[in-house]
Order: sequence, then C-alpha cells, then structure tokens
Amino acid sequence: MKRLRIFVLISSLMFTLVALNAQTLEPGDGVRVQLYNVEEEVTDDYFIQENGDLQLPFIGTVVTGNRDFQELQLEITRKYTAIYRNPELTVQPLYRIKILGEVRTPGVYFVTGVEHLSDLIALAGGETRDAALKRLHFTDRHGERDIDAREILLRGNRLADVGLDSGVQLYVPRKRFITFRNASTVLSGMALIVTAVSLSRS
Repeated sequence: MKRLRIFVLISSLMFTLVALNAQTLEPGDGVRVQLYNVEEEVTDDYFIQENGDLQLPFIGTVVTGNRDFQELQLEITRKYTAIYRNPELTVQPLYRIKILGEVRTPGVYFVTGVEHLSDLIALAGGETRDAALKRLHFTDRHGERDIDAREILLRGNRLADVGLDSGVQLYVPRKRFITFRNASTVLSGMALIVTAVSLSRS
C-alpha cells in the first residue's frame, strides 16, 4: 500500500508539470499501460473509442469523457491494484500528433508528452535537407502559431513545455531560398529545355 501511495504521489508530481491543455484525452488518443510481475499479458497501448470509452483487460470499461488524465490514471491504478497485489504499474497518456512537411515519413504519431521535440522529429524519420527548423507551424484546437525548433532543441524542452494537445499538427516548412543542390537541378532542367528548343529549330 505504501508503494502505491509513493507511485501515485510521484505520478501526480510528474503530470503537474504538463501544460493544462494537455490534460484531456480525446477519442483516438490512448493510454500506455505497463504492468509487470503478473502472469497475464496486460502491458500494451489501448485507444479510446468514438463514444469515449476505454476498454482495458480485466478491469473493463473506463469512461474518459470530460475527465482529465490524472483522474483516469488514478482510476486505472486503483482498479488494477484491487486485482493484483502490489503491482508494478505505470499508466501514460498517448496523444495524437500529425507531422507534415519537410520530414522523411510524414504521418500521425502517438506521444506521451515527456518526449523532446527532437524525439518527435526523429519519429517522423528526421528532417529533410530543405527543412526550415527556425519556423515550425504549430496548430491545435486553440489556434495557430510558429515556433523556433532550433531554440527549443537548444533548451532541451519537452513537448509538454511547448504546449501539447490532442490532435496537434506540426508542419515543418521548406527553406525559402534555393539551395545549391536545388539550383543545380533547376539549371540542369533549363539547359535541357534550351537544348530541346534549339534542336527543334534546326
């Protein structure tokens, strides 16, 4: 029981550091449950259904609507503790983030909020050579804003520090100037056009 109290206290302190707008999970988001020292296979990622229900093994349905994550975390911990004696249990949120633009594998990814911005970019395969990290476009339910990824990377900020929300879209723009590589491609293309026109006239 003492271990459970310590776990709940540490978890509460951790998630107090998370921005307020990152507290609510939406349908399509999920939780990562890690339960050790038990025979049953419980450890996995579980996702919230459209009606707001979260189905977890052996404890059934957890209703997530209009409840912040700390409350859900405590309910899940309490229910598993009622089944297993002194379980080694962690419960983390999984927020959907869409990464677009100048990254190698754009798409939707799930993060817990404790990752750094560099981890998020790495999830998407890393930035391309044409990525403009000075002006990332950040869109969430509260609006749009630009952030300087280079400054955030230097500071070592976590995603929660820059404002994490369900359904966030991060767009990595292309550099505005033409790189030497692109300029060479453009010049080569122009040379081919000039050659083709010259041959057609001869």
